[in-house]
Amino acid sequence: MKIKLSQGYWLNMMIKNLNRITIIFLLMTIQCTTMKRDVPNEFPIPSALMTPVSVFIETSEDLKKMSGERRLLLYNEYSNYIAACACLAEFNLFINQEPPKNEVYDHILKINFTNTVTTPKVAKVLLYFFIFSAGIIPSWMSDDLKYESTLYDNNSNEIRKFSSEGDSTTYFQLLLAPAMFTKYWKKPHPITWAIQDLYNSSLISKINDY
Repeated sequence: MKIKLSQGYWLNMMIKNLNRITIIFLLMTIQCTTMKRDVPNEFPIPSALMTPVSVFIETSEDLKKMSGERRLLLYNEYSNYIAACACLAEFNLFINQEPPKNEVYDHILKINFTNTVTTPKVAKVLLYFFIFSAGIIPSWMSDDLKYESTLYDNNSNEIRKFSSEGDSTTYFQLLLAPAMFTKYWKKPHPITWAIQDLYNSSLISKINDY
């Protein structure tokens, strides 16, 4: 039995393949990220570490529908964002589930963050020119990033709320190759901001003072 495929089917397949090619090409192309937020983006290596904290992250991700491998990758990803601050002696991570009483440290940081794509239409159009010009014509992608967090003690008493926001613009262009070896290659995350702001608050005792 022969099956005749419609023009719409082939058009959808072409669009899907083009999107895949776009993603692969972007990953292979040099990029430069600029960040803006209301606190310094640069965070020096701390001289003392905070005592252990339990981190509870609320996300729209449905862990129950994820495979075990995808769930592990998500935990590793969020753990890396927390560790990027390099200011915690130790932490444990809970995603979309209240930490069990017998597993929490003296303090619990509850984090909720959002990442909203705000790339203008002209940049989306330029993205295809960027692909077909092999990176000569530049393009960019923009995101609005924000987080809200609350610090609790291990009896669930609220200590303080934190919040911050910023925007991230990633530029794609072959001439930005030198940026690959600088701080502009890295893209900070709101989870890292939350840990940095907690450290700067001095609400958590440092390991030297503990």
